[in-house]
Amino acid sequence: MDIYCPHCSKLIVFKKLFMCGSGTYECECGFKRPELNIKITDVDFHPDKWLFTIKGNPYNYFLEKSFEFEFDCTFPPLGLYNLYNGLAAIATYASFTSAPENIEYIVNKVFKGLNNSILPPGRFEVLNYENKVLGIGQGDNGNALKANTEFLESYILQDSRKRQDLNIEYIYTTPDENEEEIFEDHLSSLKSINPSKIYVLPGRNSVTMGKEYYELINKDFNAEFYPISYKNLDDRIKKVYELVNLSNADYIIASGCGEEILFWEKLKKNFIKT
Repeated sequence: MDIYCPHCSKLIVFKKLFMCGSGTYECECGFKRPELNIKITDVDFHPDKWLFTIKGNPYNYFLEKSFEFEFDCTFPPLGLYNLYNGLAAIATYASFTSAPENIEYIVNKVFKGLNNSILPPGRFEVLNYENKVLGIGQGDNGNALKANTEFLESYILQDSRKRQDLNIEYIYTTPDENEEEIFEDHLSSLKSINPSKIYVLPGRNSVTMGKEYYELINKDFNAEFYPISYKNLDDRIKKVYELVNLSNADYIIASGCGEEILFWEKLKKNFIKT
């Protein structure tokens, strides 16, 4: 879709840069996206927490001027999207607070109170299950599956063992008809983590398309296909649960297409101990 400048009505050059779908834009008249003034630096991922430094020079509307800050944060491992959401919350608070000197205290207090309860049903999370690290949850579009894959990758990078000694498996649920672009994005994520085995199931209605996607995956990976229709939801959940339990992998990621609550949330409940 073409985007036009609100100042001169000419076509704006837009470049998508970020996972959230936003990017940079600029018009020949000079109208453009404001420069970014808050950023996360020095991220250190751990299985139980993420450590990072946040640095900024935002304009504060109460002070009517910009102010600088830099401090360390601890964030729970709730997914890369929520890290972006946390950054957006900090930026909003920094822009409108009447007490900018309290920003470090307030941010760390809020982050300390976060846990998995903020995750919507079916969203991706990482669990320790039966001596395996299991990343599981919906990854419908290309950006989501990429974020999920990179999230599990952050755990793998913390492993003291050599990468070639680790057994990494992927349980992937496919897109449907007319969703080839989504599959191409998904395939890039599969290749980035390079699992030793990929188990493929249809993620939507078409078992035929699921098989076609599987055949493309099977050209590059050791893969297996289970043609279980989405209408047989319980059978599909049972199969994924079985694959996880029978696996000897060190790391397993189960993600892809499928409804958040009907499939992914019901599946996740099999692995979460209450």
